[in-house]
This record gives sequence, C-alpha cells and structure tokens, in this order.
Amino acid sequence: MKKVSVLILVLVLGACVGTSRQSKFYSLAVENAGVITAPYKNGLSVGVKEVKVPSYVDKPQMVTQNKTAVELSVSELNRWSEPLGTMLQRTIAEDMALVLPRAAVKGQMSVREKFDYTVSVEVNKFDGQFGGEAVLEAWWYIRNAQGNTVVRKRTELSEQLGKTYDDLAMVQSNLIAKLSRQIALQIVEKSRKQN
Repeated sequence: MKKVSVLILVLVLGACVGTSRQSKFYSLAVENAGVITAPYKNGLSVGVKEVKVPSYVDKPQMVTQNKTAVELSVSELNRWSEPLGTMLQRTIAEDMALVLPRAAVKGQMSVREKFDYTVSVEVNKFDGQFGGEAVLEAWWYIRNAQGNTVVRKRTELSEQLGKTYDDLAMVQSNLIAKLSRQIALQIVEKSRKQN
C-alpha cells in the first residue's frame, strides 16, 4: 500500500512538472534607419550611456497596456533577454553606428572614457497595446567633450502594433531605430557647426 501511495505521488508530481510552459526570451533587433550622408568628421567618437528606464518596465518581463490604458499586464512567460537599460544602450549605439558609418559609436562603460559626444537617454514610456500602438517617449541629451549639454530634446514615437510579443519586440526595435537616427542627425549637425 505504501508503494502504491508513493507511486501515485510521483505520478501526480510528474504531471504537474510536465505541464508548465516554457518562457520565451526577446532581444531588441538592430535596425538600419538609413545612412546619414551629410558630411561629418571621420572617426567622430560617440559614447552612449546606459539608458534610464521607468520602474514599471525595468524588469525581465515584457509589459503591455490593457485596453483601458491604465491597467498594465506583466507577462511571466515573455521576457527580455537582458536588463532593459543595458539592452537599450547597446541597441541605440549599434543603430547609431549603422547610420553614422564613419563614426566610432559604442556604449560608454566607464566615466573615464572620452568621446567627442556623449548621449544620455531617459525613457518615460516604453510599452504597447496589442492591436493598438507601441509607444516610446524619451528625453535625450547630447554632451560635448567638455561635458556641456549641447542638445536637450524630447521624442514621442508610436507605431501600429500587432497581437503578439514577437510583434512588440520588432515594433519597439523600430521605434528605437527612429530615436537613434534623430540623435545621430543632431550629432552630425553639431559636429558640422564646430568645424
């Protein structure tokens, strides 16, 4: 009788373990928003600081809005592959490197690294509503080599969103590429005025 009870317990536990769904992990894709052809200095160096994100999205789980626009859903099964601020920093740097092929663009890993320009981004909103829109709202700053702020702007972008988390990751990647191009254009403009 004891062996039968243990066998039933093992079968029940095995059934519980076997029914859990696997989590899916997402990364932002690097998108080429079009090479900037306006002249700028060869070897222009640009550092991108780690991006500040609001606490409601600063988590491994992907966040979406419900239809009420005041209720959020946090998906336990759909997650970012790395901390969002770090992933945004890397993606913005790589997107900017594509649109500024003659520049050296990278994430700033230390305050001792020196660049012609340093970019800081503070995200206010980075989510979406399935069947509605994905939204990116951010303040961004460009500082020159002396540490002076030469550009301070706010960007609001949105794009139609499909009904899956794959769609969300792709649309958010597009929004980040558009933001990266806006920043790159301002850097080109500032560098041309200095020469």
